[in-house]
Amino acid sequence: MAVLPLAILAQTASLFMTDASLVSLSQDKKTVTLRCSGMAEKKKDAVIMAQKSALYNLLHLGVDGVNGGKPLSPVENRDYDRRMFSENRYTSFMANSVDLDNYTKMGGKVKAEVEITFYLQSLLRDLGKATGEQVGPAGNKHLPSITIVPFIAQNENQIEILEGNSIRRSASASVTSMFSKRGYLTKDYLAMIRNMQNNDILHSGTQSDAVTKMLQNAGTDVKVEVRSQCTRGAMNLVSAIVEIKAVETFTSTTLASVKLAGQSRGDSTLVVEMILESNSNAQKRNLFFQELNKAFNAIAAQGVEVSLSMAIDENVDDFSFEDELPDGRVFKEAIEEWLQKVAVNENARIDMSNDKYLGITIRVPFYDENGKPYKVSGFRSALRKKMKELLGDDHVAKIDAMGQKLSVNVK
Repeated sequence: MAVLPLAILAQTASLFMTDASLVSLSQDKKTVTLRCSGMAEKKKDAVIMAQKSALYNLLHLGVDGVNGGKPLSPVENRDYDRRMFSENRYTSFMANSVDLDNYTKMGGKVKAEVEITFYLQSLLRDLGKATGEQVGPAGNKHLPSITIVPFIAQNENQIEILEGNSIRRSASASVTSMFSKRGYLTKDYLAMIRNMQNNDILHSGTQSDAVTKMLQNAGTDVKVEVRSQCTRGAMNLVSAIVEIKAVETFTSTTLASVKLAGQSRGDSTLVVEMILESNSNAQKRNLFFQELNKAFNAIAAQGVEVSLSMAIDENVDDFSFEDELPDGRVFKEAIEEWLQKVAVNENARIDMSNDKYLGITIRVPFYDENGKPYKVSGFRSALRKKMKELLGDDHVAKIDAMGQKLSVNVK
């Protein structure tokens, strides 16, 4: 069998095809059969690449109908993948492989198609041993919290668009369903807006700022903006385009984006739903979720950057950050030591300081040791307890939060 050179293993995403689809899943879910294609210079090698591509899809992209469409292993493990693909360990999880004898030539290479059956439960157990984490339907505890947001221009009324524009509403509902099927927790954006509809800021030029703050306060990790456009042509033919962009709420960093298009006859809202769910767009959907998971996992691993400012109230004249605590430590040194323990990889530093002010930058964990969301709210709670411990009964720390900025006023 062909062996992938180690030097190009890092380029697996470009080597493997991403068109795997479900053929069948055994009733006891012990085996799964996929159809997938592969490309190489020779037919024999193209068949092998199709087998490997099918497994790569299952592990790292997700296949509709298997594991809720979520990848079995969202984050690539280079050592594991090297053994699986480069050393051909994947064959030990193959129950059967059928060459569909469907060959086409593309750019000097041969494209082959196979139907391959994997021992799914054995693969899941092996992944658990390899990563030390639970995988499969009960795994993926660290999927981000999602809010689907239909695109609304600054001069448009949020409530009127959400309740009156059936195409935008339908597109958002279909995208919400797409995320829910893959195990993501989604929040109800319309309910959020209704709760704020008496706030004039939603109808002013700064409504985007208000929405961002609302999403942050609601615990949304990723805002997914949905833009939809429909045009009706001759013979009742509707062409539709749906653009989906996932943005990290706190940093406004774009994590993933995709454009899905298609056409059909009938009601525009139904055409939009069809496009989002069609098999022809399965590959793009899979790549979008792979891109999202990789980007979010990277952010989660690095933590959330928080800007923390501490100031002593002007009416306080018996305490400074240079004072010694009852245990003999200086307050400034004690809080810095604690911050480094809390921070991801001890990534905390005091950027500015004097006896009345501390300017601090810290990366706080996305999740605590139990896998529950931590982020700014968890850090704020921990900071409140620590400040009470350090200050005792003589002074009180008032903590305010706005997005990724915390301000502490010692009174």
